[in-house]
Formats: sequence, C-alpha cells, structure tokens
Amino acid sequence: MGGGGAASPGGGRPRPNSKTGYYGRKGKSRSSRVRHMIGDAKTAWRFFESLTKGYVKQWRDGDAIIREMPDGTYITYRSTSRDKTPVIDIHGPGDSHWKIHFVRTKTKG
Repeated sequence: MGGGGAASPGGGRPRPNSKTGYYGRKGKSRSSRVRHMIGDAKTAWRFFESLTKGYVKQWRDGDAIIREMPDGTYITYRSTSRDKTPVIDIHGPGDSHWKIHFVRTKTKG
C-alpha cells in the first residue's frame, strides 16, 4: 500500500508503519490521528477489505459501511468525506480513534 502502510507477509492484514505505529503519513490536520495514504476510492476499498478480514458484524449507516472486529474495534469506510476524499475511520478500544484519507498526491509530514 502507498503512503507508509505495509501489507503483511502472505497478503494478510496491513501493518502500520513500524516507526510511527500509524498507517500512512500525517495529513494537514494538527492531529497525528489524521493520516494520508496515496490512492483513490478503489485503493481505499481494498485497504478496508484487507484491514477488516475476520470481522464479526457489518452494517450500513447512510453511505458508510461499518465493520466490527473481534477485539471490539469498529472500522468504517466512506467513499467520500467532507474534503471529498475516501476515508477509513478506525475506532479502537477506549478513546483510540484515527482517520485515513486517501489522496492522489503525496503529502508532507
């Protein structure tokens, strides 16, 4: 995958960047929890599919597809966000939450 995330050996679930612990690169937001990866909606969907292998439940909320993982993490795919990019939201246990926007060009950060 582009932008700093890596696919696991054997095509399993993608792994975050080993240096930062996050997927992709820091976006324009001041928060390190908003990330950018290079790609379009098709790339975002493939990443979502790979990230949510083994999900236990799926439902829709408007145009969002939400999958619950066995550990209680909720992962959401939206083909368009407020800034018109595909986005994946990851809501982990506790207050861990981050977003990955799929952008067409490399971002600084």
